[in-house]
Amino acid sequence: MRDKERRKRTQDREQRDQMRVWEKPTTTSRSGRSAQLKDLLQGDAEGAEDSSPSRRAQKNRALVTAAKSVLGQDRSKEKENMAEFIAKKREMFLVQMSLDTKREEIRKLEEKAQMKEEALKK
Repeated sequence: MRDKERRKRTQDREQRDQMRVWEKPTTTSRSGRSAQLKDLLQGDAEGAEDSSPSRRAQKNRALVTAAKSVLGQDRSKEKENMAEFIAKKREMFLVQMSLDTKREEIRKLEEKAQMKEEALKK
């Protein structure tokens, strides 16, 4: 099973390597979002011939909201994930900085203690 999938992936990769830039599929087309938009557009085009202007405007608004929902889904998740990622990195940086500061303070205190011991020995 895995071997079949691996062979298929390598064949797809080799095929994409042979293609020209304008022939290669985009990420959007691979995810199926463009197909969803095409379906929405075809459905709108079929019903638009016999409708009144107000009905056509209503369908256009519905189409725009549907397109926004299709295109905007990944974008909002990406922004949220990016904000979480940045907050996590910031917290990790602050923890590391406080750890380094404490280690440096411990090292300084140990040096002072060692210098006082040497002074007492003399």
